[in-house]
Amino acid sequence: MKYYLLFMSICLLLGALYLVYYRLKFIRASQIIIGNVVGISNMNYSAENAGGMSKHIKVAYINSEGKDKIYTADNSLLAYLCKEGQSLKLALNKDKVLVNTVVGIYTAPVFIFIFGLVVFLFSSQ
Repeated sequence: MKYYLLFMSICLLLGALYLVYYRLKFIRASQIIIGNVVGISNMNYSAENAGGMSKHIKVAYINSEGKDKIYTADNSLLAYLCKEGQSLKLALNKDKVLVNTVVGIYTAPVFIFIFGLVVFLFSSQ
């Protein structure tokens, strides 16, 4: 069990570092555009409606072809930090969009890294 936890913690730590690298590489290769928050919505992802609600922001932007698009950001923390009508920087690469803020880039990798550290410390005892 100890080796399994050690292996899992190393995978989590390396995965978090790779995720930061991938997101920064994505932003470097992307076109940076400005979008406006058009709404904050509650969504339920569970088919049985037992999963609970989560908040998402909807950001309107104009893509590279000049068409109006709406992107729904799945980072619930942004719903508490952004207000309707606020402008946000977006990284646009082909059909992929990433909110180009510190919260949008680093939230998931930091929590994965912390979880990996906790598992690593638990496995070393």
